[in-house]
Amino acid sequence: MRYYLGLLLLCIAVQINAQIQVKYLKEKQEQYKIGDRIELLVRMKTLPETCKSGMKQAKVFVSGLDIGNQTDWAEVSKGLWEKKLSLLIIQNNKNCAKITIMRKVDKESLFHQELFNIKQ
Repeated sequence: MRYYLGLLLLCIAVQINAQIQVKYLKEKQEQYKIGDRIELLVRMKTLPETCKSGMKQAKVFVSGLDIGNQTDWAEVSKGLWEKKLSLLIIQNNKNCAKITIMRKVDKESLFHQELFNIKQ
């Protein structure tokens, strides 16, 4: 019984975490320096009835980063949206930069955060 309960919890955790995925278009570094560029592809799995105007609820926040270029959200299949981002590491008082992607609507809340270590 414990085995099945553990398996069920693992499946739920994987499904929740898989709602927003971040893919590095260039290899992820252990540490970045000021001026480095990071290229990302963000994929968001939403409810199938989400439309282009509904994706305006998806927000991207950055700290220690500057968003150089970004595409609009594009639906690649029913309920699966993509966005490309080009980020620039900028000066900050911390040794860490971060990007936060979130979408909150009545029927679902999605959240993902990526951290980037900065060497001074």
